[in-house]
Amino acid sequence: MPGCHTYLDYFERNCKLYKDSPFLGTRAVTGTDEKGKPIHGEYEWQSFGQVEEIAQQIARGIHNLGLAAKSEGDG
Repeated sequence: MPGCHTYLDYFERNCKLYKDSPFLGTRAVTGTDEKGKPIHGEYEWQSFGQVEEIAQQIARGIHNLGLAAKSEGDG
């Protein structure tokens, strides 16, 4: 993909292109069947935009706590 050289590049690109599209999903266990196997509910999705916001909050927290390693280069 032109302009994408790292996983971060791809992630940022997809967040722009698919901001409101489902990206990461989870399903809760809602019970068990008669054999004790789990019964799963419907997927609950977070969009690319929601995941990007969470990632930015985590990055700001790491930076504000002084836990980010100093480095040179892109970003």
